[in-house]
Amino acid sequence: MDFRVIIIALLLTLSGCQSTSNEKMENLEKVAEGGDNYAQYLLGYSYERGDGNPKDLSKAKYWYSKSIEQGNGRSAYNLAILILSSSFGEPDVKKAIQLLTLAAQQKHERAPFDLGVLYYKMGGTENVDLVKGYAWLQVTIHRKLEDQVTAKRIVSGLNLSTKQLQDASKYTKELIQKYG
Repeated sequence: MDFRVIIIALLLTLSGCQSTSNEKMENLEKVAEGGDNYAQYLLGYSYERGDGNPKDLSKAKYWYSKSIEQGNGRSAYNLAILILSSSFGEPDVKKAIQLLTLAAQQKHERAPFDLGVLYYKMGGTENVDLVKGYAWLQVTIHRKLEDQVTAKRIVSGLNLSTKQLQDASKYTKELIQKYG
């Protein structure tokens, strides 16, 4: 377990049995302001869910963004989902793809599947990329992730040209070599 997780847990619990949720959140915010990316993630999650803090998606976005600057894949995934769910107005598919790619590279367990589906059919015609969709779905299958059965079904139904299939296979190999 990462020592930062232990420190954050201690800060939240050792502030005394009588401490309020507000005091615990203030302590967490101090750690997050100090630059701890896990604390930033937790604070973003807290604001997103309204757990320990009032629900505030602008603050969730702020803290997730701070954590993403340090490469936190969970924050990238959560912010991508918020963006796609129209939480900040019109979905920004290109930004969501960037964030999901970062999350997938950090081995987030849902990101490769969601990225594959987004490239395949969810991103609107300007974002459809069957080669990338195929490759990220293959990463889902390779990693034996939760959605691998669905990924196999989608991949088997993709209608790729010979050239696209060659490109997709090459890209898949690159992704698996880099990100497992």
